[in-house]
Parts: sequence; C-alpha cells; structure tokens
Amino acid sequence: MKFVKYLSVLFMTFSLVACGSSTTTSSNENSSTNSATAQDIWDEEYQDDQNLFTSNTITSAKLFYKGDYVSLDTQISKRKDVKYEFYTKNETRFVNSPEKYAITIPSTNTNFDYSLGQYRVQIEFDDSLLTVSHETSNPYGSNPNSWNTYLNEWVNRYINNPIYLEDNNLKYTRDPSTSTTILDGYEVITYSIMIDDNSIIDKPYYDISIVRKPKDYIEFYLFVMKSSANQSSKHDQIIKSFKMVEQFGYSENHIGQYEVVPNPKWSEETLNYFNKINSTNTLDFGFFTHSLVDDNDTENRDSVYEKVVNENKRLYALTNYNQEICATYTHLSWGNIPMYFPSTLATQLASGNGFNDKPVLQFTLQYTTNNNNVNIYNKTNNYTPMFDILRGKYDDYFNRLANDIKAYDKPVLFRLNNEMNTDWTSYCGLISLLDPDIFRMTWIRLYEIFEKNNVDNCIWIFNPIAESCPYSSWGEDLCYMPGTQYVQALGLTRYEMLNDLNTMKSFKEGYTALYEKNKAHWMNYPWVVSEFGCAAGGAIAEAGHLTKLYRNKDVQAVWVKEMFDCLSNKEENEFCQKISVMVWFNANDYQDGLILNSLYLANELTDTFNAFKEGFSNI
Repeated sequence: MKFVKYLSVLFMTFSLVACGSSTTTSSNENSSTNSATAQDIWDEEYQDDQNLFTSNTITSAKLFYKGDYVSLDTQISKRKDVKYEFYTKNETRFVNSPEKYAITIPSTNTNFDYSLGQYRVQIEFDDSLLTVSHETSNPYGSNPNSWNTYLNEWVNRYINNPIYLEDNNLKYTRDPSTSTTILDGYEVITYSIMIDDNSIIDKPYYDISIVRKPKDYIEFYLFVMKSSANQSSKHDQIIKSFKMVEQFGYSENHIGQYEVVPNPKWSEETLNYFNKINSTNTLDFGFFTHSLVDDNDTENRDSVYEKVVNENKRLYALTNYNQEICATYTHLSWGNIPMYFPSTLATQLASGNGFNDKPVLQFTLQYTTNNNNVNIYNKTNNYTPMFDILRGKYDDYFNRLANDIKAYDKPVLFRLNNEMNTDWTSYCGLISLLDPDIFRMTWIRLYEIFEKNNVDNCIWIFNPIAESCPYSSWGEDLCYMPGTQYVQALGLTRYEMLNDLNTMKSFKEGYTALYEKNKAHWMNYPWVVSEFGCAAGGAIAEAGHLTKLYRNKDVQAVWVKEMFDCLSNKEENEFCQKISVMVWFNANDYQDGLILNSLYLANELTDTFNAFKEGFSNI
C-alpha cells in the first residue's frame, strides 16, 4: 500500500511555510555586533587551512540562535540551536554546532534556510542550492555489512544504477567514485548526474556526496548540490573543506504552526465541506473497496460499478452504516495506457458534498506508471515520471485531469502522491536523486495547472506515512511539504498488520504517537485518516498449504472496539479531536500469491463486524 523555472517558486515557498521570523537571510545584510566581534566568537577548530579561513581573514559573522539571527555574543547558552556564519571577502565558513560540522561555501552571496534544521540545512549560493543532512539512523547495526546494506538499500539504490539513469534520461557527468584521499580521515562517495532534456529545468546538474569515517557504520553526512551549470569543482571544494567540530546544542525546526489557506476559488459547496471537516465534532467514514476506472475502460467500467455497489451493500448489511467517503486510486498510466479521472463512476458512486447523504469522493493520484513497482528487487524497470513532469511532458495530461475534475462539480478530497516519505513509491525521494524538492516542484506544477484551469472543488491532502522509510533525516516528511498555499489538509496513514503481536499497538497508541508528531505544525488543518486498517493476521505457507489466515481475528475485533471507544469520547482523547475523515483500506496485501496483510473484512470476521456495528451506532 501501502521547470519553466519552477525552482524560483520553490524558494518562495520556504518562506511562506514558516511562521514568525524568517530563517532565511542574505549575507549582504549587516550583522549586529553589539556584544562581541567575529573574532571573539571564532574558535580555532573552525579553521579551514585549504581556503585560508582563520581569525585573521574573517571580516564579519552572524549568529543564528534559537530560531533567529541575534547579536554576536560569547555568553550564549550552548544547549540551544546555535549556528555560525563567518565571512571573508569571497567565502563563507558555516559552522553547524548541533550537527558538529563546518564547511566553506565558495561565495558570500549566500542564503541559509534553517527552517527544517532538525533534518537538514539548505544553502543557496550563486546558481546552486546545497542541502546538507547529518544521518545517524542506520537500523542494521554497527558493522561493515550493516553499512553496506543501508548504503545500497536506502542511499544509492538508484543513483548507483546505470539502468535507472537510462530509464529516466539521466547521465553521469563523471564516473561515480569512492575515495579515502580527497578528505583526510574520511571516505567520500560521489555521484555527479545531469537531468538530460533539461531546457526548462532550472537546476539539472546534481553532485551528491556521502562523507563518513571509514570505521563508522552508523553516522555519515549527505551533501546534495544542484546547479544551473556543471559545478562539480565547487562541490568538490566544499567537500574538501568539511571538518567535524565539537558538538553542542541541538537542532530544531523553526516553522511553527502552518497557517491553513482556503483556496479563494473554491465553490460554495467545497468551502462548506472544508469547514465541516475542519471542525472537531464531525466524522465521515468510508471503506476503500475497489479503484474506479475511467470512461475509456468500457470493458471494465460496468463490472467495477457492480463490484463496488455489491461490496457496499455487503458492508452495510454487516455494519448498518452508510459510507460517507468513496475512495479511489488513479495512476498516471498503466504502462503506456493513460489512466484518467473516473468521471462516470465518480458521478454514479459518489457525488457527495458532505450534506446530501451521498459519499464524498476521495481521489488519490499517484505519479506512477508501474503500480509503484520500485522495490529493491526490481532491477530492470526503474522509471519514475518525476523527471518527465519537470520537463513538462505530462502537462497535457494534467490539463485534461483539471478539466475532468472541475466538470465533476462536487467537492473532492484530492490526495496527491501519498506515502512519499518511503522507499516504495515511484515519487519518493530515493528515486528522485535524494532530493525531496523534486516532489515539491512536481506538486506545485500540477497545483498551478489546476489554478490556471480554475478548478474550484479540490481540497489538497498532504499525506506522508506515519514513520519515514528510509530511516534518514533528509527523507523526513516535512522535507516534502510543498508550502501552505498548496495544501489544505493533513493526511494520516498508519496500519496495524497483526502479523506479530509482540510489536502491535492499539489505535490509541499508534494515533497518539502521530498526534504528538504533528501537533507542533498542523493544528490549523483538518486531519484526514485517508487510509488505515488493522489486519487479522496474514496467511503462512506450511508444507505447501496456507494456514493460520485470520489467526489474530480476536485481537482485530478488540482493536476496532477500542478505536470506536476513543472516537466516541473525544473529550478524553485529545488525539481524536482533529480527526474528521477516516477510510479503512478494505483490501489485502499479497506477496508471492499469499495474503501478507489481511485487511479485507471477510464475512467470517463476525466479532470485528459486531465491533463496527456497535461503534458506528455510538458515534
């Protein structure tokens, strides 16, 4: 389950995302030096001999402290988020104390973005953008094999694969390299890649480096630099300036609460539905049963209609509940066959506005042409549409989609590219040059096409999965956030598969953790649990036979009962107060022909259906 130059838009959205003081500033602004001088706060361990960066050569400095630039001060608390910028006439020495590194940027025309400082720092200079993250999340253990597993699975799976480059019209501008001589005491792995066919892409040249101590199998630093022209020499210069320094303080994000921005173009029905789901006293529930097909698929359209109608009747008979959400998924294409908005079936099976006793459509669009078949075992087809979207090759498709959705003329919960903070989708950062900004740019491209077509009925849902995978800082969910003007709801996804009872969490435990993760930034938004479920235990193959399917059905029933206990008592369960929409994923996951995760609510799950029936009656 699970560029016309658009980068200029990207930089603008970073400032729009943050609330309060901006964390991006220009080096041309004057530093305040009321309490100390640049030399006073300089430490000899920051020295960069290669670039002659010493206390004698620095001309000015800036101090970023607890979310803002402040006067230079030697008495600051070193337990806080502290970052230094030191300047000479031609260069900038950046010291990230919490993440214990220093680097030299070969320019003073710099803008530092610390808004997501807990995960990364972004530095814009000249015609380049550099992202630096400190990675310490290898879950496999501290030994050479664990490092190789982590590296090959969750860092260079694609960028070290020539087939991936060929499939996506990318090419190396120099051969990949691994060196222990570029930077004394460190191993440096470097990939230099160009997005070909790039006439409308602003920064198509990428230099990506992994910097680690040879005997450290957990900790490393990731550098992703993209430029308008080939700037590999500048990238190498930055890497050679890298130095680990004494650690003090801790990194923080500085974005505050995102401000929700209702689209002023919304129809009255859409605005009314948005206001409904952004309240704390409503809950719309639905079951995903089958994806709707578009009008071109005349061979299957009628049979899909019958399947959905019959399944809805079955679920109603077992739960005594009329669904308020009709959920469906659409890909860009299936191979070379485009997949379009299911206009007829959406009208027949949904057409709800939140008040007319019909289901509201939750439409999930995924940027994939191979059903997200990008797992580590797929060595032959590594195509992602992301680069062709940047090239503008999907614009005609996007314009048709915009007009089809506008013609549908009812509110749509529009969920684009769910579970992007993973390694199993065709639009994840792992398959797009370790750069979540590409996700942001492709999101914004589609959003702006919808705006040009005056689409007035889409509520856009930003929907990461609960726990980011790959385990990393660079791939955390907030790194994918497109900006407040492009998102109107937060999507939540968390499953309990019940294949291992030793690791299970109740609905309250799992969603309390999600609430704690998101409450610092998303309290102004409606929260949509756009897919979730608790399985009953998948099948196990023994001696050629399937056994133990539904082995944990009693636990599933208790899980569902406890879920409704929480939802019916929101006053005592703060995490439930933000949830206004829920969609149970009523379909199984398969592996090698076996039911891996039994999420489909089969008739024999009697106690689970009784828990649903009782729960719906209480809420």
